[in-house]
Amino acid sequence: MSTIPATDDGAPQESPGAYEQRAFGFWLYLMSDAIIFALLFATYAVMVGNTAGGPAGKSLFSLPNTFAETMTLLVSSITFGFASIAMRAGNKNGVLIWLFVTFLLGVGFVCLE
Repeated sequence: MSTIPATDDGAPQESPGAYEQRAFGFWLYLMSDAIIFALLFATYAVMVGNTAGGPAGKSLFSLPNTFAETMTLLVSSITFGFASIAMRAGNKNGVLIWLFVTFLLGVGFVCLE
């Protein structure tokens, strides 16, 4: 039976590349999210005038804050990424500042909703 190496406090020890794998996964998720948003905007740009005689989107939907909400979410993802970079660099104050900015953007998004 094999055992997992532990640290002094008894927590399991991570493999040397574990952080890099998690960081890569985070950035992969973030970039895939940006690609999805870009595709949605491109689809909207193509389809906005092509209704084939049916009702237009303006008559069906009321979306006054959509752009501001989307930008708030995207920027909050970026600021969280900056917090991750600051954490990797060992910059505690930078982490706290970027997480606070991310929190403020989250509050702004909730207010826009």
